[in-house]
Amino acid sequence: MRRSLRMLFVVCLGLTLSACFTSTIPLITAADNEILITSGHYKVFEFDEDDGAAELSWSGMLDVTDGIISSDVDEYPFENMRVRSLTADIFVGQTAQDDGQDGDEDEFLYILIFAYQDGTLGFHLPDCGQLDNAAIAELELEVGDYNTCEVSDWETLREALMIYVREQGDEMSISSAMYRVN
Repeated sequence: MRRSLRMLFVVCLGLTLSACFTSTIPLITAADNEILITSGHYKVFEFDEDDGAAELSWSGMLDVTDGIISSDVDEYPFENMRVRSLTADIFVGQTAQDDGQDGDEDEFLYILIFAYQDGTLGFHLPDCGQLDNAAIAELELEVGDYNTCEVSDWETLREALMIYVREQGDEMSISSAMYRVN
């Protein structure tokens, strides 16, 4: 895995896997993948949770070919991410987190992506531990250390994220955003 993918999940891993939905198998297949962007120049901004200040974290050209997003510019944070619809304007992003040790299996991490009418994409790392206890029980989720939940199928992940979006509403903060530069 490229170092750039690690940048996307630095928030999650920096909080010791806090606020994450994970799986040991990919829940979004290549056939499910939906591309939200077209080739062009983009900028990615990270937002400070305390004061909301935006800081440019990446800028460069992206190529989207056959559903694969790639960049020649180092540290693109969404390299090889697969995306699937949750609602008309909310998507789920999946990427593999590899600790770099040979023989270890990848762990797949999931984030919410909000598609705005102006083409901006906003990213939010959902916190499984913030789901209502009844929803956790109904979905048979086990909240692990640091509010991490491992899911094993798309339908469970989809339902958990739909409940999360309904419960959190305006409380969700966008941790980063990607803009196309015209």
